Amino acid sequence: MSGHSSEATREIWRRRMERYSRSGRSVVRFCAGEGVSVASFYYWRKKLKAGPRRRPVSGPPTFRPVAVVPAASTVSVYLPGGARIEVDGHDLNAVRTVVAEVTQANGPGTASSEGRSPVADGLPGDGSC
Repeated sequence: MSGHSSEATREIWRRRMERYSRSGRSVVRFCAGEGVSVASFYYWRKKLKAGPRRRPVSGPPTFRPVAVVPAASTVSVYLPGGARIEVDGHDLNAVRTVVAEVTQANGPGTASSEGRSPVADGLPGDGSC
């Protein structure tokens, strides 16, 4: 097939894939009957599913406006007994205040019923405030 153009080769494989889908044979048996390798079969099946190649667009690149939206960030503070407080993660002072109040009220290192200490999940770094 080395003398075929890329479009001719594509058409040969497109027809081959149609024959395969009607054959009812395994890929290995079909390829043996066609005289092609199984690797080539899967290569062309993937290539044909991707569709025709796109040609590069001529001219200068164009840019489209986009809006950058900050990601939502919520920090959850788990309390003894299973209660949870959610605080806006962008406001680190609010997170520090909530953690300090919970720690002061329950004593440092007090674990909740879920096995978590009353500290904030979701803070960057080592979790210390």
